[in-house]
Amino acid sequence: MFPGSFEPSMFLAILPEILLFILALIILALDLIITEERRANLGWLTAGGLAFIIGISLAVARPGIEPRQLKLLRAKPEPPCLAR
Repeated sequence: MFPGSFEPSMFLAILPEILLFILALIILALDLIITEERRANLGWLTAGGLAFIIGISLAVARPGIEPRQLKLLRAKPEPPCLAR
């Protein structure tokens, strides 16, 4: 694997940030559209969205799996030659 290559499994590492960005866009768009009286519901929508994102993050988290790139970097180096 090349250092600059992308694997689909790397997508899971940034999934929480992507979901937070999407949630923020939805909240901002709804804030522009809905009336003053209904804006109090945006807090509940935000809380529900954050709970959903936390749940998804915990469901896809794999802390025991080491990425292949780190395994390649941690490969045993060859011992230096002891020339006399």
